[in-house]
Amino acid sequence: MKSLNSILASTAILAIVSQSPILSPASLAARQETSKGSLEQTTFQDFAAFRSDLLSKIGSATKRVWIATDFFSDGEIVSSLFIAQYRKINVSVLLGKDRATNILSRLNYLKQNNIPVALRPKPFYPKYASLILVDNQVFGISSTLDHTNKASKPFIETLPVEQFVDFEHDFSEAAKLMNAPSMAPLPQVGRVRPNGRYYKPNESLAKKPEREQSASSQKSLRSTPSEEAAASTQGSIKSSIVPAKNPTADTPVNTSAGYRYRSGKEKPGEGVPTKLPRTTLRQELEKERERLRNSQKDEPSTAE
Repeated sequence: MKSLNSILASTAILAIVSQSPILSPASLAARQETSKGSLEQTTFQDFAAFRSDLLSKIGSATKRVWIATDFFSDGEIVSSLFIAQYRKINVSVLLGKDRATNILSRLNYLKQNNIPVALRPKPFYPKYASLILVDNQVFGISSTLDHTNKASKPFIETLPVEQFVDFEHDFSEAAKLMNAPSMAPLPQVGRVRPNGRYYKPNESLAKKPEREQSASSQKSLRSTPSEEAAASTQGSIKSSIVPAKNPTADTPVNTSAGYRYRSGKEKPGEGVPTKLPRTTLRQELEKERERLRNSQKDEPSTAE
């Protein structure tokens, strides 16, 4: 009888174990940590140490890496996302609306490498500046993914298992919108190239006469006196900022613009300052205040 009872008990135990899910040590530890009501938090001394830990988490992913951050400018982290996508990992990014088109933002890089990117909704876990989902684990981060961030001691918190389903649903709904804006083209340095990639002519007809007039005035600066006389007779040049060599009272002199010399022998026209004042405006004001103080001291008292 005893042997029969022991056999029946062992059979029942095996049936219960076969029906229950097999939990790994990591999941058991996570459940124990959640049951205590506290979050597992890791604090780092600087951004470099925080970045190294985040790169390790992204490199250990086997299924997906989802990131939601207010600002993304770090090159190493965005490169790790490109490598993860090359490993057939599901990669997706949500960027903050306020700084998504910042000049340091990695929005263009994400789009060029076909990484899905959208805007992070405003009421989206405001406690954390960044969040990352690695496979089936969510981490809350106190710092943005900005390489210029000088925040001391950023931390990473492991969110409880109960928030995983909510985060997965909210992130999926926001990523479906694909509402990331387009960044403005970089400002051109140097001359404008009509055949360039970012050249977009946007000139009105009202500004065209002013441009032609400035071009004619610059042309007169490079011309000789004989050419200037010929151009003035034809009426092609209406005005020039260079005064005549011997100005008279009837000759108007434009002193609003700077005087440009064509040779060292040429003298500036009337009304064009060529020397710095001996005293500055602040010194003149101080002298005037001192004079007023002295005059008030010298006045006799009218009090009885």
